[in-house]
Amino acid sequence: MPTELEILGEHLVYPGHPIAIAWLIIQNFPGIKAASNSQKDGGTTSPAAVRSQEIPGAGGNVYAGLDFLHHLKLGVPFEEAVEEANRVWKCYTSYYKDDRRDKGQVQADRCIPLIATKKGWWQE
Repeated sequence: MPTELEILGEHLVYPGHPIAIAWLIIQNFPGIKAASNSQKDGGTTSPAAVRSQEIPGAGGNVYAGLDFLHHLKLGVPFEEAVEEANRVWKCYTSYYKDDRRDKGQVQADRCIPLIATKKGWWQE
């Protein structure tokens, strides 16, 4: 599996913009079904993308990345899904007093056109 450095060219800006995380998921799983496959891991049941060591970021942000991809699978227009993911990012980073919100948004903005070319991925 490719690493975040190989995919993004840098480390994921923590806690991880849902769109950047979605791009990492796309690069590490054959489709939405595989990424979402829930299994019991210790005392909890969680999707493969959340359990994966190849998908960095806070757990809630990885779930948000999966939500972004599931919205696309359900037919939410791409731009609307992007707007929602950006809204989630702003909410999740509202309390940080450094520049990670802006850096994470730049990282996500670089992933948007890449994700747009993979439309069949979430339709498996």
